[in-house]
Amino acid sequence: MVIKQQKGFTFIEVVASSIIVAFIILSLVILLSYVYKGIMSSKFKSNSIHLAEEHIELLKNYTYSSLNITPDECLPEPLSNLNNESNPWAPEYVTYAGKVMTVYKIIQYAREDTSGNLIPITLSEYNTRQIEMPLKMVKVIVTYPSIYSPGELVRTEMISYVGDKGIAMSGIKINGRVQYKETGGSSNPPGQGASTLVYILGHPEYTVYANNTQTDPHERGYFTIYNVVPGIYYLFASGDGVTTAAYSGNPLIITESTPDISGIEITCPKINSAEISGTVYGADGQPINVNDYSVDGRVIWANDGLSWTTTANTLGKYKITNINPDGGQTPGYVTVTAVFTDLSGYTYMTSSVQAVAPGGSYTLNLYLQPLAGGTGALNVEVYDADDRITMISSATVMLADVGGTTTYVTTSGSGIYTFSPVNNGNYLLSASKINYKFEGNPKQVAITSSFNPNQKLYLIKIGSISGTITDELTGNPVPSIHVKVIDNYGSGKILGESMSNTFNGYYLIEGIPTGSDNLVKIELSGTDYTWVTPEKGYYNSVQVSQGVTTPNKNFVIKMQNKPISGSISIPSNYPVKPDEGVLIVAQPASVTVLPHTYTLGSNPYAAQNNYFRDKYPYYSAISKGDNTFSVSVPMGTNYNLYAYFNYVSFPAKTLVKLYSSILNVSPNSTNNNFSTWNSY
Repeated sequence: MVIKQQKGFTFIEVVASSIIVAFIILSLVILLSYVYKGIMSSKFKSNSIHLAEEHIELLKNYTYSSLNITPDECLPEPLSNLNNESNPWAPEYVTYAGKVMTVYKIIQYAREDTSGNLIPITLSEYNTRQIEMPLKMVKVIVTYPSIYSPGELVRTEMISYVGDKGIAMSGIKINGRVQYKETGGSSNPPGQGASTLVYILGHPEYTVYANNTQTDPHERGYFTIYNVVPGIYYLFASGDGVTTAAYSGNPLIITESTPDISGIEITCPKINSAEISGTVYGADGQPINVNDYSVDGRVIWANDGLSWTTTANTLGKYKITNINPDGGQTPGYVTVTAVFTDLSGYTYMTSSVQAVAPGGSYTLNLYLQPLAGGTGALNVEVYDADDRITMISSATVMLADVGGTTTYVTTSGSGIYTFSPVNNGNYLLSASKINYKFEGNPKQVAITSSFNPNQKLYLIKIGSISGTITDELTGNPVPSIHVKVIDNYGSGKILGESMSNTFNGYYLIEGIPTGSDNLVKIELSGTDYTWVTPEKGYYNSVQVSQGVTTPNKNFVIKMQNKPISGSISIPSNYPVKPDEGVLIVAQPASVTVLPHTYTLGSNPYAAQNNYFRDKYPYYSAISKGDNTFSVSVPMGTNYNLYAYFNYVSFPAKTLVKLYSSILNVSPNSTNNNFSTWNSY
């Protein structure tokens, strides 16, 4: 018999195998830990880059003059220096994935070294140089705890530069033409009465109308958009009788070096439309004169949902163009309605049905009758003017009749409201919402018992700008100074205006469209003042956010200087010639202490403390060789003039001191002549 011996693992083999498996597992754990740390480290680095980029862009939106310089005592290193109370850019803290990320911002003047590199300089070095440096370095440092080494910080730094543009950027002009493309035919400019809107997506401030007023069709359809600043833009056109069309060259990329753009062509597919014209007759059977009717009560329209005309003329003539033959309730037929309210408030109306075909032209006379009782319905759609497609919910829509009675409603979640029932008649339609303003003027609409086209209203996002206006010398507020906000760096389109108040010189300009294309300018023409700060007398690239007041657009001003001039006449018995120099002193007339009474030990001199001298400064000049003088003084008050000269008499060898005075002289005056002299 053979007995087989069964063998198993020895204890040593088991221990060895366990150790090997443990090393493998440990290695995998360590590897996974490093992989996890690598992923988290990449996430933190990516987020820190985004934070730095975001704050760099934020700082670049400031004007050159409003980028306050970081004081020398706050400059790193170490970074803890930036926690100083004197730092105008306090550190900000952002929590990400349970860790605190700190954002430091540093602003310094920058200069070019001999190799052409831009290097930052300290404030003390800048003051020593005493030259203008039109460049500032913007630096953002983001720190966060290290994933790999607890207790250590990781840094991400980003640098950019902001230059002093010196003058407001005016942007460029975009010229072009809108053409209507006939179905299967040629392109033609918009006809008279055809409203054609040219707009840039997201920039309602650039919206313009193509010309449709010229008698010569070859002159119609042209448009110009002024002062378009650098950016990326998408251009569209939309109008009566056509569908909305985009410019084939979109997007337009504009830089600071881009010249004016001409030759933009936008072709809109045209609906093969018809037109109806005729005469409107009153209840007396005579052609109407629109001047006999309220300006808010003169509407003629076709129910094709597309075409409108404002009114008839003084002879009762009207024309409706761009009628969509298939746009009415019954294809091939449209209803033309006229609703007129006379100056006494009485309303007249008529409706007539006209068969229409594509390209047809028809004559249809309208006969007004006293408005019969009845009601209609009106759908109103409210859109954001930025893109003209986003509907705005919870907007207030106002429908006012000619008598002034207004109905207020709120749009639904989809931005729509239906007025129903509404008495037949003429109305003004507008909309509002907090932090928005209505685009254009209230629309004139007529409501009848028949079909009423949907009305589209547009709201523009708005914010505010505020600041104070103070006197440089006294620090006191200066009231009644005019401040205005101009669109697109001075295009001439005023977006808002305000006046500084008496209490603290504060001004607030509301209703400014959002964006950064705003110039805030103080108007000092016609006043006695000139500006001191900001450096150029205005703020450009001012950012406005919806529902937010952009603060601290402050102005410091001072009285303008104007000359006081005249001549010097010294009697011949005095042994001195005027061309040897006569001192002229001008002091505000409100100062009662005379310059020539000042002595070191007298009370009048003791009264001349620093505050007194700051509040009542004196201005002086030396007479010219031709016996004339001119001294420059601030406006706003009258001055007392004093002229001084002295000589040594012989043989007594006595110092003779003489003065002459002219009192209560206004700045910018001439012929102030000194001729009578007194000793003192």
